[in-house]
Amino acid sequence: KIVMIDLDVNGVQIKSCILKEVTIKKNGDKYKAGDVIYLVQFPSDKVGDKYYNRVWFPITNQHVADIVRQTKELMT
Repeated sequence: KIVMIDLDVNGVQIKSCILKEVTIKKNGDKYKAGDVIYLVQFPSDKVGDKYYNRVWFPITNQHVADIVRQTKELMT
């Protein structure tokens, strides 16, 4: 699942972020096959063959959990 979201961080609005729900396919060091994780991607621009974030801030697992919770609340 992919959802476009706008984040409000300390009064600054970051538009067009992506919240992805990803199911892990293979066992790894951190996750096992079948685990569901959430990723937040910041808006980016393509320059040549590379993508560069237009904006970025350090995001913790707790931040991601809060974003997922708030997004789910808005969708119900």
